[in-house]
Amino acid sequence: MPSFRTTAVLFWPLLVIAGCSAEKPGSDDPNDTEADADADADSDMDADADADSDVDLDLPLRAQIVAGAGGTLLVSNGIPFAQGQLPSSDDIALLDGDTEISIHASALATWADGSVRSVLVQFERDAANFPVDLTLAVGQTRGTDDRSLVPVDWTLPEAVAFPDEVWLSASGVSGPQVPMGEVAWAAAWETQQRDGFDELVGDGDWGDDCRYDGYYSTTHSWYQLFVRSGDLEVFEWARREAVHYRDDQIEPTGQMNGRSEPRYLYQKALETDYLLTGDPTTLEVGGLMADYVLDAYEVDYFLFESDDEHFWTERRVGFALLNPVIYGRLTNDSTYLDALESRVDNLLATQDQWPDGGFIHNLYAHDPAECTTPGTYGGSPFMTGLLFEGLIAYYELTGDERIVDSVAEAADWLYDEGWTGDSFQYQIGCEGDTAWGATDLNLLVAHGFAFAAYHTGEQRHADRALEIWDAGVDGAFLGSRKHYNQNYRSSPSALWYMSR
Repeated sequence: MPSFRTTAVLFWPLLVIAGCSAEKPGSDDPNDTEADADADADSDMDADADADSDVDLDLPLRAQIVAGAGGTLLVSNGIPFAQGQLPSSDDIALLDGDTEISIHASALATWADGSVRSVLVQFERDAANFPVDLTLAVGQTRGTDDRSLVPVDWTLPEAVAFPDEVWLSASGVSGPQVPMGEVAWAAAWETQQRDGFDELVGDGDWGDDCRYDGYYSTTHSWYQLFVRSGDLEVFEWARREAVHYRDDQIEPTGQMNGRSEPRYLYQKALETDYLLTGDPTTLEVGGLMADYVLDAYEVDYFLFESDDEHFWTERRVGFALLNPVIYGRLTNDSTYLDALESRVDNLLATQDQWPDGGFIHNLYAHDPAECTTPGTYGGSPFMTGLLFEGLIAYYELTGDERIVDSVAEAADWLYDEGWTGDSFQYQIGCEGDTAWGATDLNLLVAHGFAFAAYHTGEQRHADRALEIWDAGVDGAFLGSRKHYNQNYRSSPSALWYMSR
């Protein structure tokens, strides 16, 4: 495996089993082959994702009041599990000390192997008895009668009982995550993440257009912060943002109000919201978005020939791929899963149109005000970073090794052709005004380099990922939600890869 920082405090997501922790170290042998690096990477991913389903474990939960006042409160939330950890929602019991509590438990979603991805747990407790530490006994058959489901139709629950940030991060509920404070060299990035939340939180600027209050998904950024921190205030505001986005900005057609572009359709945000709340409306709206994207952007759209002149960007196809990938993996619905491979085939064929590995489009057709010369072809680094999200999600779902090569080749092209020393050119291939760079876009791109380093074992990708990361953190502008989300929608996964 490549080395990112020799002084890093390395964190491997922990499986808390019977009060013990397990970690898998990487190899320090300089004679490791590239095949060895691939094997190490695959085993790391397996160790993070798969637990022994035959092992019983006691999972600590912290029950806290959210919107409840007095009297008897309903505790209701999803509890996520990594793949293989929970075979069935029947295999859990909730304990207050030695006393079992009667609960409702139902699977919200399953992994591809049939194990439970998140289980909705509901129970009642008197308001005077919060907060309280409880134990979810995994592998224990319940000895009490199950409660009936209370349909989730609220914005904020009266109370919740979540596991801590170590468990949440390792569960994969919001993608690859590292708990706050586990990586010493990421302290500045983490401070800016939390300070930015404190500065931008609130509903004072909410409207019906996410370009002005949630571009690139405030919900997704804040849910990731909750998963990494376990901070209940962050959960509350991520949930508020999710309901606002879902109810006020997404039309019954699956489009964002008045806009056809898939870049405003944030499926990852709704996936996390559903897995942590069990809200069926969130799942329904996610389906509307995925259906719209499949209908509007058919297979042929994903192929851009080298002489094509129509409007096409990496960002558009990136979100058009990401939506059905995320909804398909959440629901295991073949309608979406079967539609993916042909689209990816065409994306990779698009990349093969050009000799150096970049995803290229007609810059003049994209925006003649930015690139004023007709017939100019090139690429957009930050849009390629957004495309990386769709490709990497597809890899996580399928294990298609072509994606590793694709991301690695595109990363090389971006760095060789567009890196300025502290940022990427806004556009590669168009001379003049768009040759400038913006460091606050760096962290939309860094995760692709980190992914390439992790899966290829090639040191240059690791060195470049850190260079891009450091410049992005040092030069970050977080004065608006759009800029905050540019910095924090995909950089948490970059940190995961860089801290292996």
